[in-house]
Formats: sequence, C-alpha cells, structure tokens
Amino acid sequence: MSQKRSFFFLFLFFCLISTRLFAQYDWDGIDIPVDPVVGQWELIDETSDDFNYEAPADNKGAIFNSKWKDGFINGWKGPGNTEWIPDNARVTNGNLEIKATRVPGTTDKVHFQAISTKTAIKYPVFVETRMKVMNSVMANAVWMLSSDSAEEIDIVEAYGSSYSESASSSKEWFAKRMHLSHHTFDRSVTPALDYQPTDNGSWYTDGSYWRDGFRRVGVYWRDPFHLEYYIDGVLVRTVSGAAIIDPNEYLNGNGLSSEEKIIISGAAQGWQVNNGVWPTDWELADTDGHTFKVDWIRTYKDKGETASASEFNLSRSLAYSNPVLDFITIKSNSNLKQLNVYNVNGFLVKTVKNIPSKSSKVYFEHLASGLYFIKLEGINGRFDVMKIIKN
Repeated sequence: MSQKRSFFFLFLFFCLISTRLFAQYDWDGIDIPVDPVVGQWELIDETSDDFNYEAPADNKGAIFNSKWKDGFINGWKGPGNTEWIPDNARVTNGNLEIKATRVPGTTDKVHFQAISTKTAIKYPVFVETRMKVMNSVMANAVWMLSSDSAEEIDIVEAYGSSYSESASSSKEWFAKRMHLSHHTFDRSVTPALDYQPTDNGSWYTDGSYWRDGFRRVGVYWRDPFHLEYYIDGVLVRTVSGAAIIDPNEYLNGNGLSSEEKIIISGAAQGWQVNNGVWPTDWELADTDGHTFKVDWIRTYKDKGETASASEFNLSRSLAYSNPVLDFITIKSNSNLKQLNVYNVNGFLVKTVKNIPSKSSKVYFEHLASGLYFIKLEGINGRFDVMKIIKN
C-alpha cells in the first residue's frame, strides 16, 4: 500500500473516531434537575449512551460492546417466566430496542433481553433515561444492582398495559403507574428476605399512560440513605433516612453504599403470570407494541466526590467503640472539612466543621440515646458514612 493511500485511510479513521468523540449528545441542552452537593456534575461516559449507532441483534459491534454486556450482570437468565437472549435486543434508529417474543412450545413464557453496563457507579450520582414503555402487561425496567445482588435501585419500573386476552379483567389504572422504589435483600437465608418501601408515594402517576410517548425518568443517589426521583425533570419523590431505606438492616446499617451496575431489561414477571396475566400470541404479534425503547441514558458524578471503587475510606480516621457514651475520637493525617450527624429519620442533628489533622474529640452527650449516622467529609470532597449507637 502506498504511503499516500495509507495516510488517506488513517485520516478517514481519525475522522470517523472524531465524529463520535466530538458529536453532541441527544441530551445536550437538557438541564440536570438537581445541583451536586460539592463541585459540579461530570458525565460518566462509560455508563452513558445516546444509542446513535447501529448494533444488530446478532452482532452488536465495538461501540455497544465497549460499554454494555449483552446480558445480565452475572449468569442469571431471567425471572421464572422470562428467558433473556441476545437476539431480542438491538440498537437502531437512535434507540435501544428490547422486544418480547414467545418461547417456542410454551404458552406463558417469553424471550426478552437484559443488557448491563460494564462499569459500576456509586453515589453521589444522577442517572436519567429517556424511554418509551411497551404496550404490554410485561415489566419495563431500568435499574441498578450491586454485584452481590443485595442492593437495588429502580429507576424505571412500569407496565404499558394491564389488559391481557388471558386476564379475567382489565385494570388500566395500573398502566398509569411508575414504580419509584428500591430493594434491600438479606441473601444469607433461603429464600432471601426482600424489603422495599410500600408507601403510596412509591407509585407515581400524572394520569397519563407511559406507553403513549417518550418520557424522562431519573434518580439522584445522593448518599447511602437518600434517593430523589425525577419525572421529566421535576422532583416527584424523596426517600431519606434509614427508617425507609433499610429499616430491617439487611445491609448491616450501611445503607445503599455499594457500587452498582445499570441494567436495562424487560420481563414477564412471575407475580403477574401467577395471577393469570401474561402476553398471548395474539398480543405478541404486535412487535412494535411489545418493544421497550430507550432513546438515551446519561449518568453524572459529582466532581467533588468519587463514584468508583477507588473512593477514599474516611472511616479509618475514626476511633470509637459501639455503643458510644459521650464522644468519638477523630484521628486523621490531613484536615477534614466537616462531620455531620443524622438521626434515624435522616435529619441533621449536629455539624462540626474544619477538623484539624490531629486527634480531636466530637461530643455527643446532648443527643438522646439511639441510632445515628455519621457523614465525614474530607477537604477533597470525598466522604464516608457509618453507623453509631448512642447510649
């Protein structure tokens, strides 16, 4: 190959790569609806995608595979009535499309797919997606899960329809609900214990059907004990404090503190099937109606914080024993920005600022006996959260 021709192909390759690197994202110009606690928001490219490329089901290509695993975060193939297979997911026309098809030889089982990010993220992060729910009794989901499957944050959980040819009745109000919730699990027992909030606020509705068009749904995972949910950029739900995040302490009092990967999936959930509601062949014939579409997903971390496993562990700077009587001792090699103390309901009850790099005592004698959470912040913005019991 001549030198001139080699240069031409090198130049062409650079142009193609540059087009992708410097192209505007679909969400450019759409404000992030919440301000970071420290610093400013920074896009996490590894877990963000505008799906402006083609990725056929049978060969999804380099762009898709650089960010996504074509399957679940582990070897799980799906809930009881669902089997996830790569053939049922593709990227086309600017959207990720996940469709439902019948498992051959069955009447109540479907093929679907789950895709998951290769990179895990951790608070403080804001995650938002623009998606269109399928017109189906099946679940549409964008969610996050820790590697041990003990912590789950649901961003999107919705059903496009409650009608089924197999169902005895239709409850269309169900198709107007968006489930904004999370789970904590105790997997040391079989079957695992599962907690999730069941208050009325966990089912959000504005009266419209989620299947009728693309909508934005996001969650701000501020810290282990605080979640905020946003619909089309508007705050619609806040969940804060240990009493609602993990009241049973399945996570040993640490809250939602582990790294989690993002999953986009669909499923014919067992509790629906057990109640006689599942997609029939008649319904599945409408392929477009039984396709979950995701226009984009974006994730941001607070530049003043850390959103990965390399987060500095500030708990090493504390010396105390549980239960605490009157004080804890802080021993640190560097100055600390502040220490916040929250009660079990998530309310701030004490703040100590500008803690010097030496042994210092923080007193708790004025606080009532009970459970408290300490948030210790370094001058670089990193922080850690831990539990204490005051006698």
